[in-house]
Amino acid sequence: MADQTLWAEFLTRVLCDRLPRPAAVPVYLFEQTADNQSSVLDAAVTLWREGRVQFLALSGYGNRLGYPGGAVWKKYLLSHGVPELKIRLVHDDPSGSTQFNTFLEAQSLVRTAKQSGWTSLAICASPFHQPRAFLSTVSAALHDYPELRVYNTVGNVLLWDEKVTHSQGVLKATRAGLIGTEWERIIRYQKKGDLVPLDLAVAYLRKRD
Repeated sequence: MADQTLWAEFLTRVLCDRLPRPAAVPVYLFEQTADNQSSVLDAAVTLWREGRVQFLALSGYGNRLGYPGGAVWKKYLLSHGVPELKIRLVHDDPSGSTQFNTFLEAQSLVRTAKQSGWTSLAICASPFHQPRAFLSTVSAALHDYPELRVYNTVGNVLLWDEKVTHSQGVLKATRAGLIGTEWERIIRYQKKGDLVPLDLAVAYLRKRD
């Protein structure tokens, strides 16, 4: 029962999180496949128009593994009124490795935040991906930059029963079906040691607030 309560608190706080006010914060857009990219891009444009974003950050890498890449996303943001000076590219793998996943992306984001002196930031991902993206970012922060305050702003909801491609372009399922695979990955990566246990993530949220 205790574990179920922790899961419920974690999910609720992540998916119902709010950006801090009154100050705007950097918002990082986690990479999504072409099928899911409008979820975060359109949410980001709305946040910008509402004046709630200090700047938008996104992966600086090009098209690969089903992800359109930073150049495509930057072009979209520019075409919807976001000034170029308010878009920053984050290179998610300075080692030059061809590996790419959500955890490596989160590690790069936290490194960038620490090196750049960001004290807080928000992340945005497709709703089914948001919990793992957040847990990955918090795990990276607790390891390398525990003072960082990470918030969530969830991407726009797209059709849940539409079959889409996810996870480096190799996993195909409905968006509703992807919820289960995301939780399976969370549990697997926690056992591996990449992601922190749930009690530490919830403790982080309580301390942050």
